[in-house]
Amino acid sequence: MTYKETATLEEGGSGMDSARHDSELSPEVRQWTIKSLDVAVVQKARKAAQQEGMKISTWVALAIEHAADATLRGSPFNRTALSNDVNELVSTIEEIRKAERERFEKIEADLSLLIKGQHGMLTAMISGRDRNQQETVRF
Repeated sequence: MTYKETATLEEGGSGMDSARHDSELSPEVRQWTIKSLDVAVVQKARKAAQQEGMKISTWVALAIEHAADATLRGSPFNRTALSNDVNELVSTIEEIRKAERERFEKIEADLSLLIKGQHGMLTAMISGRDRNQQETVRF
């Protein structure tokens, strides 16, 4: 259900009061309605406004102003910037994972050499013991 649908259910009126108030306001300050907003978005805005100690209209006006200023400065307040940040983080994580895999491969290679060396020493020790036993039996 959109905010518009929820508001319509809650109002139950004709909307004449808002029209009267709107005409009494100066041209610089007019009531403005954003239609078809999702209820979850409106709830988030209300919560954020409350957390900042503001009325929702003030908080929304500031949010719109910040977004508009950012866009007009050429640094758009949009999901592209967030997407770029996320992509950068993902790239960093992939680099860390690659370095980690390379370290594990090096450790595995070093362990493999150690195991081969120990196997060779054990084989030599067993062969030497067997020769000593054979020589002892001959005497």
